[in-house]
Amino acid sequence: MKRKLLSVAMTAATLGIACMLATPAWSLGRYEVTNRNQHKRIAQGVRSGEITRGERAKLKSEQRQLRRFHRRAHADGHVSGREHHRMLKMQQRASRNIYRAKHNRKAYRACPSVPRKHHGNHHLRHRRTARPKHGTFSGAVLQPGMSLAWNINLR
Repeated sequence: MKRKLLSVAMTAATLGIACMLATPAWSLGRYEVTNRNQHKRIAQGVRSGEITRGERAKLKSEQRQLRRFHRRAHADGHVSGREHHRMLKMQQRASRNIYRAKHNRKAYRACPSVPRKHHGNHHLRHRRTARPKHGTFSGAVLQPGMSLAWNINLR
């Protein structure tokens, strides 16, 4: 009975040590996942027009700085607790900056010559498109089985 209990305890201790040794390799993947998600968030913000060119340049520079620090921290083959903590804080700051850039009411306009209209809906942050010139009348009617579209110039 004692031998069986001792063998079970030794097996559990061996598995525990193996899991502890495998932790650094597992946690390195977490940096890559976070980095990839941040790049996707930046790309999505650029596509939707929520991030301007200048904001994009700053965010990319921050990502480059983070990548450089990550490489330097792993250069000696060991990441100290201080380096890991600093890398985590840098990622959190970068994530916060991405959020702020996407939600700061600045929008990239593909056509800057079209002035922005400031009616009562300034809280809506969608990209505004140019309206048709005066004298143009257009529309569409869609019903099941039938579609009709028109564009009439009244000049």
